[in-house]
Formats: sequence, C-alpha cells, structure tokens
Amino acid sequence: MNFLSVKEYFYKLNTIGFIVLLLPMSAFAFLYYRSLTTWPPMADPNGVATNLVAAGIIVIADLTIVHLWWFFKMNRLRSLIEISRKMDGYFSITVAKMIVYCFTCLIAAIGFFLTGSEWFSWLFIGLEVALLLQWPSRKSFCRQLALRNDEKAMIMENVDFYQKR
Repeated sequence: MNFLSVKEYFYKLNTIGFIVLLLPMSAFAFLYYRSLTTWPPMADPNGVATNLVAAGIIVIADLTIVHLWWFFKMNRLRSLIEISRKMDGYFSITVAKMIVYCFTCLIAAIGFFLTGSEWFSWLFIGLEVALLLQWPSRKSFCRQLALRNDEKAMIMENVDFYQKR
C-alpha cells in the first residue's frame, strides 16, 4: 500500500482496527437482544458444556496459529532493509491478526446466542480485551520491528515519506 505520511499510515491502521473491534461488538449486541426474546436453542447443560469446550478449542487453535504466523512474518519483516516494505508487511499482518480476533469473537457471540451461557460472554469480553492489549501503535511498531534510531525517530515524529523539495 502507498502511504504519503506516517500519520496517514497509522490513521488507516487504527481505522481498520476500530472497524474490526466494533463489528463483533455490534454482532454480540444484536445477538444478545435477539436472545432476550427467544429461548436458547441449546439450553441443555451438557450441550452448553460441550459447545463451550469446542469453542474454547477453536479459539485457542485459531489464536495459536495466528500468533505463530505473526512471529514468523515479523522475523521476516525485521530482515528487510527498506522501512516502507516493513510498514507494508506490518500493515497486512496486523490487519490479518485483527480479523482473526474478530472471527474468534464472533464464535463466542454465536455461542452465547445458541446456549445463553454467560461463559461465552466472558470469552467474548476476554477476546476483545486481548485485541485491545495488542493494539498497534507507533511505539509497538518500533519495538516489534526493532527499528534503528533514525527509523524510530522518523516514525515517532511523523516525518513524511515524500517531502516537497
């Protein structure tokens, strides 16, 4: 992707992040409202426990895979020389990681709707908090990519890539 400034880069990254954060929240709110008027389809306690364990396994598997993928991609990005290529790669893997978190939050929201169990709402809240704790910022960008001092100064001080001469 082409970005004209560091400010624009982080603006787009945060905008996509907020959309990905609010999408499962709105789905959860809708499903919660729907569950108030309908009886949960799977109200059997054994079914709730089975669904909770299955959802937990899916969530753990998804997040483990995405974090391993993130780790290997970050190692590859650190070896690049150009900061613009590092930024492009960081943008794509960060958005992909946020989308996986969104998907796992939707699993928890659907589990809540199907079972009516508060454990799914706690799982949902935990996933949303985990997404917020991993929110991309300038400081985390510099730290995760192990930038040199001049690159770090450029990111932290909003230096434009294409300055007028």
